[in-house]
Amino acid sequence: MKIAVSAEEDNPNAQLAPAFGKSKFFIIFDPDEERCDSILNPGYGLSSGAGAAAAISLKTLGVEKVITGRVGPKTRPLLEEAGIVIVENQAGNVGDILSSEAVAFRCTTGNKEPNNGRLTKKNPAGYCFCDLCGYQNNGAEGVPCFKLRCPNCARSLERKYD
Repeated sequence: MKIAVSAEEDNPNAQLAPAFGKSKFFIIFDPDEERCDSILNPGYGLSSGAGAAAAISLKTLGVEKVITGRVGPKTRPLLEEAGIVIVENQAGNVGDILSSEAVAFRCTTGNKEPNNGRLTKKNPAGYCFCDLCGYQNNGAEGVPCFKLRCPNCARSLERKYD
């Protein structure tokens, strides 16, 4: 079950962001892959529709559970309709929160080598990248980047190597 935690920074030592839609990042933990990734919240900085943009992005990424401080009343139905479990009224360190959720918490890089709890955007196999807005992710396994759409601007993604 992929879990997304709203975060102030892009690492598991960050503090949980108090508002889902306005959080700067999401730390996404995938226990099946034993890895976590950070994504910039596509709703960050929007004056309206921030929660909706974030909900759509997380649904696209296959997130099944969201942990945050608070979800707004317009965003809640979107998450519920997507089948995403909402855990609210949380605060503290992202890593501690995931540990309390009984998740075997271990952040790793793209090649599954321990990274001392710090996330990295470098991936030797490359990653999917939007050249318009800068969005990036590790891509869906077996799906070419050009077949994926940017959750921020709907542009086709491209493969990029570090």
